Amino acid sequence: MSAPRPGGRSARVVASVHRAVVDLISRGDLDITISHVAHEAGVNPTSIYRRWGTRDQLVLDATAAHLRRNSPTPDTGSLRGDLVDWVVEIEHNLVTPEGRALLRTLATAEDHPGHARDVLHHFGDVTTVLDRAQQRGEVPPTPEQVLDRVLAPLTLRTLLGLAVPDGYGRHLVEELLASVPQQC
Repeated sequence: MSAPRPGGRSARVVASVHRAVVDLISRGDLDITISHVAHEAGVNPTSIYRRWGTRDQLVLDATAAHLRRNSPTPDTGSLRGDLVDWVVEIEHNLVTPEGRALLRTLATAEDHPGHARDVLHHFGDVTTVLDRAQQRGEVPPTPEQVLDRVLAPLTLRTLLGLAVPDGYGRHLVEELLASVPQQC
């Protein structure tokens, strides 16, 4: 039995399926089905079921890939700089038609264990930013604090169709960092 080829057929199927999900959602099709995605991607539905299992897992994975492509993990040398750059990218992604549609689809996805941590990871892998800060001797907030104090307000405003004021994400980061106790 041979090993899977890196970047081979499997990678092409994943890329095609991810592209189909993002395209369908960005065109306003929030009730996508695996069969519909398979047709758009030109693959067999069993390939999708075998890899992702459920529609919700498929949407979560496609969203993650889309956001990672558009939001590389920043590395400015400071926690404050990294979080500000990260949140500015998140704000930018959330106001795109694809970002809003993908967020709405995620909001309707069935809950599963660890969902909050998965979503946080998929929004640009902020855990890398937090781990890096800790390695530099900074005292970072927890991933859950970032979710509650930064991502939640941004995503709620987006889901409700409210404008995100200029500098709002930066303000949320500053408030979060001011609330994190520093070591003495």
